[in-house]
Amino acid sequence: GAIDSTYIIRAITVAPSDNNTIYISKLGGIWVSYNAGQTWERIINGGIITSIAVSPTNPRKFWFTNSGYLDSQKVFVMDGNILTNISGSLPNIPVNSIVYQNNSPDRIYIGTDVGVFYRDNRLNDWQLFQNGLPNVVISELDIHYASKKIRAATYGRGLWENDLVECNSPLPVILLAKKDICRGDSVKLEVPAIYKAYNWSTGATANYIWVSTDGSYSVTVTDSTDCTYSAEPVDIVVHDIPNINVKVTGNTTFCAGDSVTLQGNPNLTFTSWDWSNGRTERTVVIKEAGSYTVTGTTRYGCKNTSTPIDVVVNPAPAIPTITRDGNILMSSEAKKYQWFRNDTIIVLATHQYYEAKKDGKYSVKVFNEFDCSAVSEPIDVILGIDDLENIDLVLIRPNPAQGTVNITINNENFALASLEISNIQGEKIFGIDNIEINGKYNRTIDIHKFSAGVYFVKINLGNNIIIRKLIKE
Repeated sequence: GAIDSTYIIRAITVAPSDNNTIYISKLGGIWVSYNAGQTWERIINGGIITSIAVSPTNPRKFWFTNSGYLDSQKVFVMDGNILTNISGSLPNIPVNSIVYQNNSPDRIYIGTDVGVFYRDNRLNDWQLFQNGLPNVVISELDIHYASKKIRAATYGRGLWENDLVECNSPLPVILLAKKDICRGDSVKLEVPAIYKAYNWSTGATANYIWVSTDGSYSVTVTDSTDCTYSAEPVDIVVHDIPNINVKVTGNTTFCAGDSVTLQGNPNLTFTSWDWSNGRTERTVVIKEAGSYTVTGTTRYGCKNTSTPIDVVVNPAPAIPTITRDGNILMSSEAKKYQWFRNDTIIVLATHQYYEAKKDGKYSVKVFNEFDCSAVSEPIDVILGIDDLENIDLVLIRPNPAQGTVNITINNENFALASLEISNIQGEKIFGIDNIEINGKYNRTIDIHKFSAGVYFVKINLGNNIIIRKLIKE
């Protein structure tokens, strides 16, 4: 394509690394030719383009300046197809010239209506570069590499020169453990101790500082050749430490075998929980006595520990035993008692002794001074029948007895029977099943090894249950 001939050409620049790439500027934009001027392509539209500088190694990367008084529309870089505004904090004045310094970290100088500025890829913004140059309009800049000078043509004040900036070392990097800290904590910011001087934004002059407040912190260092470098600022955020508490579900004083539930709060504030007993869940079930705390940690590492929760576990009483004497049941000693028949509470049966009035399985729950309880094993109680109608059905001779005892069962009709002997605790000592009786049955039983005391002989005869007391001397 052809170049619009409406306006005069203001700048022509040939790419140092490719003579076929040529850039020109004029009012309305920038054109480029990649074939030594045979054809042209418009790549920047608009603006009052005053000067162009092309990278010495990349023919498709160039910087250009803009005249006029559009704020923040002063200097741009085009890298391939990506256009970036690098005007930064430049004053709102015309920019008239731009040059690139070879063998530098993309350092460029610009001449403006108030003097010279420079920046490179180590810097976040433009630096004023006067060094004795008066506050004057700069119309043209050029670099004389043999003398390592940059020369500036001024409007009405002659030609000036100054040493090139030769500070090409990498920018220092502020090292720190973390950017988010907790209220009351501090973090160390430091740069390598290889420079001659340090100037932190806080006024400190060592190679490190400790900070404990919110803010943006930066440092400028000076090396042995008096070059200065500014590190990228770091932003420190201070987080308040949230409150923490423990929700208690249940009583903190309970009996052995019971528990209380403790839960750390609030839930969404903390990301991890550490209990004093080593557990790491938010909610824990406590069964042992002790003083319990939980430490919550936020996603920023801020920690807070709850006030202690004291848990008291009272001992349970020993499992009670029941002693039986006929129809009288006696519990082992305790503070309080409650009797049960067939697992159903017996109203008003709250003493150590209880007289059984019905057949069934009897048990007792006892309580100690802490109101903790324990339940006995059940005892099977079958009440005796002592009427004359069946007094001769079962005969025990002798009674009391010492060595042997003879048990006689009388029954006119055929029947199956069982016989068992138990102590007064209800424990079975002797038993015979499936006895065939047709008239009379005799059995002699050796009781030499029985302990002296009261025993009960229980006969299951058809549908009848007969209980007789046996005394061993």
